[in-house]
Amino acid sequence: MVFKWGAKAYQYGFGKQYLANFNVLELFQYAPSQIIGNLALLLPLSILVAYLWPNQFSQARPNIILGGLTTLGIETLQLLMSFFYLGNRTFDVNDLILNIVGYLIGFGLYKISKSIFKLSPDVFQIL
Repeated sequence: MVFKWGAKAYQYGFGKQYLANFNVLELFQYAPSQIIGNLALLLPLSILVAYLWPNQFSQARPNIILGGLTTLGIETLQLLMSFFYLGNRTFDVNDLILNIVGYLIGFGLYKISKSIFKLSPDVFQIL
């Protein structure tokens, strides 16, 4: 909690939100739709950046770093929004884990599809 129970800020409605959740065991209490949604959130991004910028993101390390920074940015934005009362969101470590796993699944699908279909990077270039 932002403010301690009984603080004067409660009279004005402030401080009643939770900002972060670091309990990894809550992952087992998630609904299947929440797990699938978090897995699917960044899955297309890993495939898209690898096909659009093959020189930079077709290797695992830069692609995974981009995925980690993206999910960390999303969760940090949720933390800031909750802190300034712009939404009822929390920084959730379980969302970080599921988003990164989904990103890794997407990168694996990219590697598999690249080896099966042997598509040229020119097919996906936009510039």
